Amino acid sequence: MDKLKAFFFLSRPVNLLLSTLTVFITASFIVPFPSWFRIVPALITVVFLNAGGNGVNDLYDEAIDRINRPNRPLPAGKLTRKDVRAFSVVMFFFGNLAALFAGFFPFLIAAVLSTPLMIIYSMRLKKTPLSGNLIIALILGLAFIFCSLVYGNVTTGIVPAILAFFYTLIREIIKDLEDMRGDLAGGARTLPILTGEKNTRLVIVFLLLMLILILPFPVIFSSYSMMYLWLVLPFVGLPLLGILIYLLLPGENFRYGLLSQILKIDMFAGLAAIYAGIHF
Repeated sequence: MDKLKAFFFLSRPVNLLLSTLTVFITASFIVPFPSWFRIVPALITVVFLNAGGNGVNDLYDEAIDRINRPNRPLPAGKLTRKDVRAFSVVMFFFGNLAALFAGFFPFLIAAVLSTPLMIIYSMRLKKTPLSGNLIIALILGLAFIFCSLVYGNVTTGIVPAILAFFYTLIREIIKDLEDMRGDLAGGARTLPILTGEKNTRLVIVFLLLMLILILPFPVIFSSYSMMYLWLVLPFVGLPLLGILIYLLLPGENFRYGLLSQILKIDMFAGLAAIYAGIHF
């Protein structure tokens, strides 16, 4: 029972909940709502690949997690490396098998793009400046493209994929700022370690500004209604602007963990705005 509980936490259930929401949120954008024969394979693929990727990540982050996150199952000694490796293999196998049932092009995204990128990220790219952050952002964006392909309308996934890409990229860099101490001890060469904390904050400010500027694009260049704009500007644009201003303030001891959580919550406001822009 203790080992099952450890496997459950290894999968990072909060992340899997977000993956589940991604599948259903993308389905909610489609008219008419997709059948369960399409939703179930998409759900299994996204959730299982996410869990497998989390396992691989913990394998290669064991030394760093002993400092940054010592309560995770592997550094805490609740699971062995063999346990985690077997878990990841099983998750990847059944995730890609479900993708095969979802269709040829969804299978290509899952098996040829997402799965290798997850493994390469953990093995090589996570400890390198910016490239690892870009890979994770790309994988999250691909989840929306994957689901919209399964549901038969790939164009519906483009706007949420772009939104997810920027949000994830910004959050990943902020998390690197939060984890500087452990990353430095583990020999990682993340953006904050390479360029310094202040310069990294300026990179985040630039990305936030880009995201704020492209928020109106779905109305200007697509068929989204004005309802999208009425929701996205106050509930997405203003929090992003607040974070931007906060990062430009002088001082030390910035609350990077809090900023990361705000961005995670605020992304759902963006998805709600997309829903409203499509349906109303």
